[in-house]
Amino acid sequence: DADQINDIMEGKPPRAPKVTPPPSPQPPAASDGAEGAAAPAAGWVRRVAVTFLRCGKHALSLAVPRIMGVINITPDSFSDGGRFLDPALAYAQAERLIAAGADIIDIGGESTKPGHTIVEDIEEIKRIDNIYQNIKDMYPSKVISIDTRKSAVAKYFIEKQCDIINDVSGLRYDDNMAWL
Repeated sequence: DADQINDIMEGKPPRAPKVTPPPSPQPPAASDGAEGAAAPAAGWVRRVAVTFLRCGKHALSLAVPRIMGVINITPDSFSDGGRFLDPALAYAQAERLIAAGADIIDIGGESTKPGHTIVEDIEEIKRIDNIYQNIKDMYPSKVISIDTRKSAVAKYFIEKQCDIINDVSGLRYDDNMAWL
């Protein structure tokens, strides 16, 4: 619900979800004392549609689909085979992705394909750091995402004001990720 979204955006720890009764045609009304106004009865939760996603200093409307372009800075990438290790090629790829309509540029420094080699945190940071900063400087109006499963890497880029942390493990790889 909206409170949980606000908590996440403010970095607060998750709280237990509210239990919503099964839907019925109309929630029972309870008078709130205002003329002609009715509030949902106790036990009912008003649903609030999320209409935007706060990403650092950006707010992306969710009224339309959003496109994320991916740049993998890994020699063993499953999607591009390490084509963007050279920074000039990574920048050219960012330009192509944005020209093609990408709203978000996602930069990763460790492959997660089956059988991948786990990269040390510092190596992952080294792979991403300069490319991230230059793309962020070149395209300040774009949302920049860091693709990592590791809290140390995520924390480093949060401190450098990245807009999104994209954890492909869904917070299951590193227990500290959820608390950042």
